[in-house]
Amino acid sequence: MYVKLTNSQPAEAGLQQSGLNFKVQPYYGSFWIKGTIPENFIVRLMQDMQILAEQVLPVPGTDLEELPFELTPTMETTDGTLRITLNDTGTVYLDQVSMIGQDAIDNDGFRPDLFQAIEGFQPPCIRWPDGYFFELYL
Repeated sequence: MYVKLTNSQPAEAGLQQSGLNFKVQPYYGSFWIKGTIPENFIVRLMQDMQILAEQVLPVPGTDLEELPFELTPTMETTDGTLRITLNDTGTVYLDQVSMIGQDAIDNDGFRPDLFQAIEGFQPPCIRWPDGYFFELYL
């Protein structure tokens, strides 16, 4: 399912997700996009109105394509925002926005704080999404 973003004014418009924790480390992400806009668009990590990291991405084509990004925030925050914006008129369709920190990549794709929290519970069995489960952790 796509999110359709139409900007009828030559001003900043976009979408964002707030309440994110950022460390000073690389974050790798991507999203799928297609559309018609005359200018590039921007991906940012923010805290309130302060930009912690940003990357300008190329104008999308009319066919759906995956665009990767890499951002490293300049400071830590427990109330960060991932923001994707375009600054001119046009319409884009966004899908499957994904981002992962270097610490999770170093931990086989899992957030270290999640593992620490689960370890404290010492559960006899853990069921992960898609029906996978583990009975023994070493």
